[in-house]
Amino acid sequence: MKISQAQLRKFHATWNEAGKFLLKTMNKAEIEEEKQEVLRLAGVMPDNAGRYSSKRLTGSKLSTALDLIETTILGKPNQKRRTEGLVFQIKNLGLDGSYLDAICRDRFSAENWQEIGADNLQKLFYTAKTRARQMATI
Repeated sequence: MKISQAQLRKFHATWNEAGKFLLKTMNKAEIEEEKQEVLRLAGVMPDNAGRYSSKRLTGSKLSTALDLIETTILGKPNQKRRTEGLVFQIKNLGLDGSYLDAICRDRFSAENWQEIGADNLQKLFYTAKTRARQMATI
C-alpha cells in the first residue's frame, strides 16, 4: 500500500536531518549513495534505471527506512516507534483498558498500561494476546 503525503514528508524530514549530519564527513554524491542504500535495505523496489525512490515506499518499508536512518545514521534509539506499535497492537486485541491496567499492576507494579516502557509493553502484549485468545474460546 502506498504511503500518504504526510508519511512521505516524515521520511524526507528524517532524511534531511540525516543529510545534514552526514555533510560533516561526506560529499553530496556520497550522501545520495547512502540514501540509495537505505532505501535498498528497506526493501524498496528499484525503478527501470536501477534507482531507489522514496516515492516507492510502502508502510512497512517506511518504518524500516526510518528505523535505519534513525538508528544507524543518527544514532537514536527506536523505542518511540516500537512503543507506539505495541500500544496499537494491544489496543486492537479488544481487551478493556481497566483489565490491561490490572495486568500491569500485577506484573509490573504500574497503574497505567500505556505508561510502561517498551520492554514491559512487549511482555504485556504477549500476556494480553494469550488472555484474549482464552476469552475468545470461552
